[in-house]
Amino acid sequence: MTGRHGRRTRWLLARHGQSVANDGQWLSGHTDVDLTLRGEAEARALGEQLRPHRIVHVVSSDLTRAARTARIALEDRPHALVTDAALRERDLGAWTGWTVRDLQESGARRVLDHLDGRPPGGESLRDVACRAMVALGRWDAGEPVLVVSHGGLMRALLGLVADEVDVERVGRRYVGNAELAVLDLPLGTWGRVARGLRG
Repeated sequence: MTGRHGRRTRWLLARHGQSVANDGQWLSGHTDVDLTLRGEAEARALGEQLRPHRIVHVVSSDLTRAARTARIALEDRPHALVTDAALRERDLGAWTGWTVRDLQESGARRVLDHLDGRPPGGESLRDVACRAMVALGRWDAGEPVLVVSHGGLMRALLGLVADEVDVERVGRRYVGNAELAVLDLPLGTWGRVARGLRG
C-alpha cells in the first residue's frame, strides 16, 4: 500500500472472542483457556467484519483463545495461520487468576493501567508492547496483516501509536471481545515506536 508518506502496511488488529476467563471475570494472562460458545459466535461475527478486507498474512498469539478465533473467523477463506508466542497476552505473574473485583479492591487496577506498572513476577505494558512490536516488525512489508491477539496487548499497541501517549492511561483503553481495529501505518512504525520505548 502506498500513500503520500510512502509505503504503508494495513494492520487489522483483532481481540479474541469471549474466553472462559472473560466469562468468569478473572485474569488468565498466559494461562491457556478456550473460547466459550459466545466467543465462538463472536469469532464468526469477526469473520463477517473482515470479509470486505484484503488479507495477505494472518498471525495470532499461540494461546488457544486467539488462534481459535482466527481459525473460526477465516474458516471459509484459505489463509495459512502463523502463531507467535510474542503476541501472547500480558504475563500477570502473581495476579494471574485474580478477579476484576480483586483488582479494583486492592488498587492493582491502577498498576496495570500504567505503562510501567508491573504485577509481581509479571510484565508491564511497556514489556508487552516491545516484544509484540518486534514480532510485528517481521510482517511489516506493505501487505495487509490480520493480527489476532489479546486485550492487554491491543491496549498497549493502540495507545502507543496514538499521537499523544499518557503513560498513566495507556492501559485504560477498553477493547471488547472480537473487536477489530484497522491501522494504516508507514513501514517501520513498530520498530520506531519500540526503539523509543526502550530508550
